Amino acid sequence: MKALETLHRAGKIRHIGVSNFAVRDLREARSHLSRTDVVSNQVLYNMLQREVEKEVLPYCAREGIAILAWSPIGKGLLSGKYHNGKRPKDRVRSDEDLFKPANIRASAPLIRELRRIGRTHGKTPAQVALAWLRRHRHVVPIPGAKRPRQTEENAAAAGWSLDGTELRRLAGIQRRIRLDTF
Repeated sequence: MKALETLHRAGKIRHIGVSNFAVRDLREARSHLSRTDVVSNQVLYNMLQREVEKEVLPYCAREGIAILAWSPIGKGLLSGKYHNGKRPKDRVRSDEDLFKPANIRASAPLIRELRRIGRTHGKTPAQVALAWLRRHRHVVPIPGAKRPRQTEENAAAAGWSLDGTELRRLAGIQRRIRLDTF
């Protein structure tokens, strides 16, 4: 942290960001800084993987630290691309707990609702999942893309918001989802 602060003072870097820091890690890192601060924490965060909501999200919101949400579409699961009849074939996804058949089945009601809401707004399920993250003003989703079309789809997730009724419906479904081993 001291080395990063030295680089910041020298104008070599603009900001200091961290990745996957728990609150205790953030506190320790920040304790070594005297003239600048951590501005972002990149963490796993999506509609199905929400562990950061317990401590990290509230702490970062209170301290003015942006959350950069990686895997905001759950490695594609929240796009609706995968279902019981279609599982991922690549090693990155096929070995992932999120893609266990039981978890794909458990997430199906949420994906149906993402589709329904998406139709109302002329958006895709992935765009609705990104909008759900953006409801927090300090959360910035950083979706990946393999093809230019996916990049365009991700960009089109900006400029609109979910309403309170939609957020409540999604929350009700999320409360009922029980995923296997996370």
